[in-house]
Amino acid sequence: MTPLPSSTPTGKHRPFSIRARLLLSVGAILLVAGVSGALLLVHIVRQHTYASFDALLGEHAQEVMAELELPDEPGDRISLRQAALSLPRRDWFWLSANGQVLGQQAVPSLPPAEAALLSPAAPVALPSRRVVTFPSAGVRYRVLIVRERVAADPNATEGPAFYDTILAYGAPVNHVEEHIRDIARSAALACLLMLAACLAATWLAVDFGLRPLQRLAERAAAIDDRQGEFAQTGDRAEVAELAPLTGALTLLVGRLRQALERERQFFGDAAHELKTGVAILKSTVQLGLRRERRPEEYLGYLSRALTDTERLQDLVARMLALAAIDADAASTIPAPIAAANVKLELTALLETLASFAEERKIAVQCAVPEGLAVWVRAEDFRTIFSNLLENAIRYSERGGAVELRAFAQDGTCLIEVRDSGIGIPPDALPHIFERFWRGDASRARSSGGFGLGLSIARGLARRAGGDITATSEPAHGSTFTVILPLASA
Repeated sequence: MTPLPSSTPTGKHRPFSIRARLLLSVGAILLVAGVSGALLLVHIVRQHTYASFDALLGEHAQEVMAELELPDEPGDRISLRQAALSLPRRDWFWLSANGQVLGQQAVPSLPPAEAALLSPAAPVALPSRRVVTFPSAGVRYRVLIVRERVAADPNATEGPAFYDTILAYGAPVNHVEEHIRDIARSAALACLLMLAACLAATWLAVDFGLRPLQRLAERAAAIDDRQGEFAQTGDRAEVAELAPLTGALTLLVGRLRQALERERQFFGDAAHELKTGVAILKSTVQLGLRRERRPEEYLGYLSRALTDTERLQDLVARMLALAAIDADAASTIPAPIAAANVKLELTALLETLASFAEERKIAVQCAVPEGLAVWVRAEDFRTIFSNLLENAIRYSERGGAVELRAFAQDGTCLIEVRDSGIGIPPDALPHIFERFWRGDASRARSSGGFGLGLSIARGLARRAGGDITATSEPAHGSTFTVILPLASA
């Protein structure tokens, strides 16, 4: 499988890949499990081995005690038939009764702590059994110490009635320790081999499991401005786990394709508008220069050329405003300089539009309470509502009315601009905020607009963290609702 080229910039630290992370995670889990299992195995083997070893020590100790000869005649002493013992060559024992040593064989040099355990004065409850391990002359011994009280012969007429015996029976355990170490080494080797085998199997499984993701990345990398579709394989078994990601990529590519189409349409419409404006300006100048004219006629043509130039200037300004809004799209809510007072700003704006409303015989009603303030730049606020109010006055029938209403709701301020105009057809309502969109397909200029006012208004509202919505009923007018963050919130 050919890997895709890395997108990590040169000189920067490259993070672990998914494959490496999975292998490290699985390797760490297997290592911990293997080491824990090996340690548990060694512990169980040690316990079982020493339990068997201690049982063997107990059997040999019983053999020694079985050769203990109690007195049956007055004046006889307790003794040990040591000659009858047949013990392993490297084992040793030491036996005493009432402080008298009865027999011993190859007793090593005992450390003080272990030697104190063989003293008759040691405070030990009878009977007792204790196993100790100690080194002596480079050899480790495991010793069973048995203290018990032995009753004398009941037919004896003299002597003590019982004897306190102490038996220490020991054997070297170096070979046992070496056996346990051999098992530990074998377990460690088996753990390492199992870890290597599991890592190899995990590598193959991860590589196989990541192939659908690799193919998904290859299909995503094949997308460009010419191939705007995200190719899906249709193999549901292969991409079942990647279905959410595949769906998200399909949706994202669709949105990007729509954005690219809108951008292309924007450039086409902008070129068309500029071409139309330049052509009108050029035809005005050409018409004025076609023949000799009087000075007042030249002034008339210059006035018309100035009007066409101002229209072009307005178009360029609006396009620059849209470009600025797009450039600020990364920061949805920029820090405002100050909060705009809704009542004051709308009152000042209505004063500038009073002559336009009078000319159209439109009554403007403003029902905005005092004290409302919104987080938005004052110039943006004026641009938003100048566009909305101009449209409302322009598209209302003569003698109609435009109503302004504002109220606070859930930390936002809702400002409604309602007109009594011709309304917007239902099929056109979803497109009114698109750039260069106008209801007349012939792109007539009788209304004097470019189809950018609503796009600029919504862009400025969204840059402030708000939005604009529209509802309309044909022949009954339209309502535009501007939603802006409330300053008090």
